[in-house]
Amino acid sequence: MTYLATAIILAFLLFLILRFRSKNANATILSSQQSELREEISSVAKAKIDDYMTKYEEDRLQYDLNHFLYIQFDMFSRCVASKIPIKPISSLIEIGISEDDIHKGNSYLIKKVKEIEGTDQKISWSEALKFLFDYAEINARIRGLKLLENEVANRQIFAEFLSRAEENRRDLLQRFR
Repeated sequence: MTYLATAIILAFLLFLILRFRSKNANATILSSQQSELREEISSVAKAKIDDYMTKYEEDRLQYDLNHFLYIQFDMFSRCVASKIPIKPISSLIEIGISEDDIHKGNSYLIKKVKEIEGTDQKISWSEALKFLFDYAEINARIRGLKLLENEVANRQIFAEFLSRAEENRRDLLQRFR
């Protein structure tokens, strides 16, 4: 009984910690004037962010190919066991961005989202980070499908998967507009 009570208390504390973190993150919504980079982010920090997002999308592409697309299109011989080594992050500190560049890095994330979605809507850096990870996953699915386009025998299923992936991308963009 004490183990159950301890587990419940720990789960409740974890819930409170996560809720507090998300409230703090969402409390830092930046206006469009604030999101403009007043000082250019260091090239090292920008390179780290861009490199991590590229690696994340490539990792999702390989995982999607091996665990979904090859299987769906009966290409079992091409499947290779793979894991997801590049995980989503919750803060730029996790990829080695210095404390000095955190604010500029967060503004850079917001700027990237605004370039992708083509709007000037207010968005928090945590929403921008979530958007970029979701966008990378959808792009990986679309890229994987396009890589297999000429090799797929069942064109109807291929067309369905591709249209669903493109619809997911439109839905994601619509949610942030």
